[in-house]
Amino acid sequence: MSKIYNFYKEDNSGVSVDKTWYDSSNVIYTECIDNDGELKQLKVVFANGSQYLYKDVDVRDYLLLREASSQGSTLNRIIKKKGYEYERLDNANLENIREEYEKVKNGCDGSNIMTNADKQYLDLLKDILENGVEKETRAGKVKSLFGKQLRFDLKEGFPLLTTKKVFTKGIIHELLWFLSGSTNIKYLVDNDVHIWDDDAYRFYRELFLVGGDEKNCMTKEEFLDAVKEEKTYAFKTAKEGILKYYKAGDLGDVYGRQWRDFNRSGIDQIQNIIDTLKTNPNDRRMLCVAFNPSAIKESALPPCHVMFQFYTRDLGDGRKGLSCMYTMRSNDWFLGSPFNIASYALLTHIIAKLVNMVPDELIASIGDCHLYIEHLDAAKEQLSRKGSNKLPRLLIHGNQKSIEDFNFEDFEIVDYNPDPPIKAPLLVGM
Repeated sequence: MSKIYNFYKEDNSGVSVDKTWYDSSNVIYTECIDNDGELKQLKVVFANGSQYLYKDVDVRDYLLLREASSQGSTLNRIIKKKGYEYERLDNANLENIREEYEKVKNGCDGSNIMTNADKQYLDLLKDILENGVEKETRAGKVKSLFGKQLRFDLKEGFPLLTTKKVFTKGIIHELLWFLSGSTNIKYLVDNDVHIWDDDAYRFYRELFLVGGDEKNCMTKEEFLDAVKEEKTYAFKTAKEGILKYYKAGDLGDVYGRQWRDFNRSGIDQIQNIIDTLKTNPNDRRMLCVAFNPSAIKESALPPCHVMFQFYTRDLGDGRKGLSCMYTMRSNDWFLGSPFNIASYALLTHIIAKLVNMVPDELIASIGDCHLYIEHLDAAKEQLSRKGSNKLPRLLIHGNQKSIEDFNFEDFEIVDYNPDPPIKAPLLVGM
């Protein structure tokens, strides 16, 4: 949250406010508040007239001052009564105030401004905590809200949260996995990314426990070993008794399949988008759909991010901007959302590079956004943090010509200075 500085010039009629230096008294005024216009920081600095500098004034007294000043009361009468420390203003400490003012003028001293990405995320996190509807779901009890939207200007930086460290390695590998068209977790496991392990293991157990025979099921550790060894198993369905084969780590026709071979029809939605951006960038059908009702029963889980769409515009400097809007049917706000925001920002950067455009705006459109009860303490911890005042930047090295040309090593995230990670359990209903 922003530190708040307030510099006042006092006259006989009360406290008058101005955002400039006063030549007669060399007293300055400026005000820096939180982005939503609320005064939340409880430390304020006042400069009173040309005589006194008051330190660390509580914001509640500041609010009282603002109300009283409109009624003709003076700053001294209110603040002195509280016993705040003060110094007389002379030429020496006026210079200090000038230096402090320059910091303030450049953005509330540059050290306590939260990024817009963090602020939007935390605002909705707080909204869910305070106003969410309690529900019982497949994976546990949640507090839930419906129908929200966030917008991120990608020209300002890469929207990676800084109020907790986000697992960027997992984000990059998962997106490359989606784009490869794969639906088996082996690539992720081989690269030490385990965010899909529980869903894959749950899916395996659902297949092999159709007859209720627990002793024939592998442990999770055995299952992951089988994934690495690419083992295939046979089983019979419970109702029909049909013999089927399962390769350890398969998830069914999830994201990669639908993106690159929708409904196993040969339709490559990703390549179609790239081709259209190159030939008809104003087209209104540049979208990719992951939700395929006919494939849901044969998949580990229905897609949470069900669709995304691209949009272009002229930026006025000879360049075209590329924007992306993605739609979530269901969003685990504490663990999933930071991943999804960064993942679709990364996808926009990748596509923009292939079509020679500038990443412009990312819009997240969310249906059911929820917070698991098990994540409440972690959420409160994150809400107490300030994070960084600056978004990181994404660099993509190399001269890629196709979507298949990108590798993990091509991506570099610079100037990322987050607060420490916050651990919370991943709940998949197993």
